[in-house]
Amino acid sequence: MHLDDANFPQTYSTLVNTIRGYYEATHSIQLFEQVVSQKLDPTVLFVPTFIWEDINKKIIEVIIAEGVPTSNSTKYAWEHLRDNVDLCAVFLTSNSIEITPFLPPVHLIRIVKTYIYKSLIIVGFIVFYAKKLATPWILVLVEVTTHK
Repeated sequence: MHLDDANFPQTYSTLVNTIRGYYEATHSIQLFEQVVSQKLDPTVLFVPTFIWEDINKKIIEVIIAEGVPTSNSTKYAWEHLRDNVDLCAVFLTSNSIEITPFLPPVHLIRIVKTYIYKSLIIVGFIVFYAKKLATPWILVLVEVTTHK
């Protein structure tokens, strides 16, 4: 779920003010201030899960009060995440917050299973024929791909 500071300023400022203490305690405040104050900064900060665990209820209250569940740009994402926001990964940029599941729920989408299956078939095909060719760089590639 993408929450930009132009449409959801209260949510953005609440998150920024809530996690500022963590970055001060870890001596990363300079990077944090750079991201928050310079609106074109490309840096992405990960909000640690133990911090998110402590503050997610407060942020969810602000999200609901600011109308995220009814906004056209976030309504769909909110419906999928609302019951498990506490389990999500949170990223902060200079102008937005990104809340995303650690593992996307691809098991709910039938077509994704088909693509994953087809991808595995293609990898298997490449591995099979790479072993037949037996050139050293291909064998290294095969070893790396099959032992993950």
